[in-house]
Formats: sequence, structure tokens, C-alpha cells
Amino acid sequence: PKNTSRTCPSCSTVSKLSSVGEHIDCVSCGYKDDADTVGAINALARTTQLPTSVGSVGQTRLVK
Repeated sequence: PKNTSRTCPSCSTVSKLSSVGEHIDCVSCGYKDDADTVGAINALARTTQLPTSVGSVGQTRLVK
């Protein structure tokens, strides 16, 4: 889906500048993770329509 690897799962900022190689460095909130992981988190959230919450160590859990 469009922009899934460029959208921060923590603050929803979409930016071409936030993708550095294979890692995402959010320019808005500072969230950092692997681009493929970010894309999967966002695709899952869009598919299930559930908000996500990102843990302090980059671990992601779904919030009901």
C-alpha cells in the first residue's frame, strides 16, 4: 500500500526525508526502525483498522 514504509507508526508523519536507506528516522518524533518493519506495521494497522502503539525498544503491539 501507498506510503506504508514512509509513514511513522508512532505519529503518522509521512515524509520522503524520513527514509534513510533501509531504516526510518522520523523527522517529527524521532522514531527509528527498519523500513520493512514499519511498512508491515502500517499495512497491518490499515488492514485491521486498529491503532498501533510502539514500545520504547521498537517493539510494536496493537491497542484495542
